[in-house]
Amino acid sequence: MLLDTIQLKIKAGKKLFALLIDPGKLDNKTICHIVKKSTELGTDLFLVGGSLVRESIDNTLLNIKSLTNV
Repeated sequence: MLLDTIQLKIKAGKKLFALLIDPGKLDNKTICHIVKKSTELGTDLFLVGGSLVRESIDNTLLNIKSLTNV
C-alpha cells in the first residue's frame, strides 16, 4: 500500500519527493512529458488535483498510471 511505502521510507530516514500535477492548467501531452521525465529523475509520488479542477481527473490518472509504476 502507498501508506506502507511512505512509512517505510520515513523510518529508514529517506526523503520523498512528490510532484503536484494540476490537470486544469496542463494539457495531456505536457502531463505525459512531465510524468516521464519525473519518473526518470526519481519522483516518489504524484499528486493530482488543483484548487479549481472542474472536470474529471480520471483520464489524467489513467495516463499517469500507464506511464509509470510510481
